[in-house]
Amino acid sequence: MLIVINDKQFLIISIACSGIGIILKILKQRFIIVALFSIISITCSAREYFSTNNPPDYNFSPLSIETYQLVTSLRFSEAYENLKLLRQKDPKNLTSVYIEDYIDFLALVISEDQSLYDKLYRNKEIRLNKLKNGSVNSPYYYYFQAEVYLHWGAIQIKFGNYISALSDTYKAYNLLEKNKKAFPDFILNNKSLGILHAIIGTIPGSYRNGLRLISGMDGTIEQGLGEIKKVLEYTDKYHIIFANETRVIYTFLLLHLANQPDDAWQKLSTGNMNYDNNPLLAYVYANVAYHSGRNDEVIQILQKRSTDKKYFPFWLADLLLARAKLNHLDKDAIFYIDRFLLNYKGKTYIKEAYLMSAWYYAIFNDPVKSQNNLNLVKSLGNDELETDKAALKEAKLGHLSPINLLKARLLFDGSYGQKALAVLDGSSINIFSSKEYKLEYLYRLARIYQLLNHKKESIDQYLKVINFGAKDPYYYACNAALQLGIIYEKDKQYAEAKKYYKMCLNFDPDGYANSLHTRAKSGIQRCK
Repeated sequence: MLIVINDKQFLIISIACSGIGIILKILKQRFIIVALFSIISITCSAREYFSTNNPPDYNFSPLSIETYQLVTSLRFSEAYENLKLLRQKDPKNLTSVYIEDYIDFLALVISEDQSLYDKLYRNKEIRLNKLKNGSVNSPYYYYFQAEVYLHWGAIQIKFGNYISALSDTYKAYNLLEKNKKAFPDFILNNKSLGILHAIIGTIPGSYRNGLRLISGMDGTIEQGLGEIKKVLEYTDKYHIIFANETRVIYTFLLLHLANQPDDAWQKLSTGNMNYDNNPLLAYVYANVAYHSGRNDEVIQILQKRSTDKKYFPFWLADLLLARAKLNHLDKDAIFYIDRFLLNYKGKTYIKEAYLMSAWYYAIFNDPVKSQNNLNLVKSLGNDELETDKAALKEAKLGHLSPINLLKARLLFDGSYGQKALAVLDGSSINIFSSKEYKLEYLYRLARIYQLLNHKKESIDQYLKVINFGAKDPYYYACNAALQLGIIYEKDKQYAEAKKYYKMCLNFDPDGYANSLHTRAKSGIQRCK
């Protein structure tokens, strides 16, 4: 069927697609999409504060809460049994519809299983129709519908259905705004709107203006953080089942949008949330630990996590554990890479995983296997994620960096600064034959000095990287400018910080441009 659209329609679609495209670029940074579904899905065992005033169709009964906890612990089979019992005992209780949607949401985003998506995608409309039969006098009437749209918006992103993702996000946003007008004191409005406002706030001004013009959707990072913080303060006073969820939401916004990794870890680790029997929550802790430079904690957390068959399999945790072990130069890292590749049904992260295998065999002196895995990067998986794009770009070179640079890179990523510096000790720029490796050597030193809090040395080294590599296609100069912005922002030298954030935007490297530019734009907003 041929669809004809006029110029105005084309403009609206272009703006909308650009807006969602930039949102997707943010979401598709390493682990963020998993982080987002994680933060929307974790509950605690406290009683539901709102249940005393709810009509019967929104009753968070003890059985309903128990079922919700099973879902968010990835114990789906047990949750389904509870749902049967819940419907028998309380057939009009719509929390069962809401909870069941969580199962589809988590299962699809975790697994990326296309056959499972094909089986489940019709459930969205079925559940929305059921939820519309509830009481319009309850704040959960619009809220539950909005959450279902948010679930499926994230699912559609995961499976590459971007127009559907934008449509679902738009519908969720409107329902939440409508709910806020009808029930201004309903604190959970702030939780979901806070996420959307913060993400929209990372979209550049021209796109955000267009998105606001055609959809009414708007927001800032500060607005989103403020809204989530209000919910967090509320949960400190009242025990509600969304307390843990709110803490994790705030943690991820601090980590990925506000660039405050240590604050994020502190906020998460002081929340007294037990992840021993919750693989999803264990992954959240490990994720924040990884991004805040706590590589040893990543290994400790993920090695202890339960892999009992009662839990829905979460193979991405193996990939994160493999990377943490590779950063530590552990010989058993390959076990977790191989287990991920054997079991994961998705198309994303595959190129990254094969590149990690190539690194592993290079480090442990098996050049044939290293080259074989480097070749597989080019033929398997897709390059939707920036990490997969970067892996493909590295594989197309046909060779890896020299071993000392590769080891320094991995040790740095694990925050083992002194070990990384020791690997490069005695080296100099002159031992490398190509400009690419000369530039990488300067860049690795700059990153290591920054990690070790040698501020003057890191600034000098970053300036060398920019001067030496400004015209090259590599990401080193772009990230050097970004890191200089971060250094000066930390020292509250906001004019200098903005100067380097803007410089970062002027570079257009072949790899990581989207994520680096997104962080620079967020930095500029913080320095206003």
